[in-house]
Amino acid sequence: MPDLISFAPGFPAPDIFAWTYDQAKRCVMERALGRELGDLMSWPQPEGGFFLWASFASEVDTDALLDRAVAHGVVYVAGSAFFVDGRRSSFARLAFSAPSHERIEEGIRRLAKAVREHVDRSAKALTDIARRL
Repeated sequence: MPDLISFAPGFPAPDIFAWTYDQAKRCVMERALGRELGDLMSWPQPEGGFFLWASFASEVDTDALLDRAVAHGVVYVAGSAFFVDGRRSSFARLAFSAPSHERIEEGIRRLAKAVREHVDRSAKALTDIARRL
């Protein structure tokens, strides 16, 4: 049976149901991020795809944060993986396509706990250094 909708001859119609399902998951992630980490991060709203590109506050090094996040049972791709010069960054790629709505919510709660611990520890380390000066 031929596709009813096609963007160009020879290309299949998009799977509108899968796109809508992923869009709903993206909305779940955005709401959870806003609630849990809205004061420490921002992100452009994805118009499609499977990931959200998050920008944390400058004091959050996503490479340094990753071990703490894994200890809390959540994983992401640190932004440094996307820079050819290998620099550390405050960016992270967060996946929303595969996990259920509930797992997205729980994952963001866990990530938020890891981020806040990381920020608190970084602030304490800076305070300790300042006291020694």
